[in-house]
Parts: sequence; C-alpha cells; structure tokens
Amino acid sequence: MGTNRVVEEISPEELHRYHQSVLRSAVKQFVRNRAAFVGLLFMVVVVACSILAPLLAPYNPTAINLKEKLEPPTTAHLLGTDYFGRDVLARVMYGGRVSLLVSLMVVGIALMVGVPIGLT
Repeated sequence: MGTNRVVEEISPEELHRYHQSVLRSAVKQFVRNRAAFVGLLFMVVVVACSILAPLLAPYNPTAINLKEKLEPPTTAHLLGTDYFGRDVLARVMYGGRVSLLVSLMVVGIALMVGVPIGLT
C-alpha cells in the first residue's frame, strides 16, 4: 500500500524528466563504449544490405555463369564467384534476407508461446 502512495506523489512531469534522464545516460554510456557502437553500426549495415539486396546486389544470386567459375575477388565480383560462377556477394546479401526472416519467425513464435505462459 505504501508503494502506491509514493508513486501517486510523483507528478507526471517529474516522471517524464526521470525517464528522459535515464534514457539519455544509457545512450551516452552506449556511445562511449566503442565496441558496442561499432557492433551496432555493423549490424545496421548488414541488416540494411540484406533488406535492400534487390537494389544493391550487383548480380542475380542464382544466375549461373560457368565461364566465371571460382574467380577470385575482383572489381567485377567483390567476393569472387563460386563453383557455378554465381556472385558470392549477391548470394550473401540475399542469404541475409533468409536469416532475418527465420530469426523474426523464431522471435514471433517465442512471443506467442512465452507471453501466455508468463501471464499465467
């Protein structure tokens, strides 16, 4: 009962300022940690490249070109080509889309199972 009385005494403006200061300090601490910031930046780039793969990929990831099989990285194929002459960079970008879709599905299933269990 005493806890509710304390919460009622805090004005909405004070509560809002408190939440803003906590968020600000967390963001400052995160930005100061270089490893965390670089990791976040890397993840944003990877996710953006995966989502925008149809616009960014230089080649069709399934197009077979046996004349260019097993080429090393060049300016034409930044990560080279595989045994069937497919561009590895395009395949990695499109593969990221599949990984993102699977991870979102797993999180969704975990939420659908976990939330009802947690509420009981």
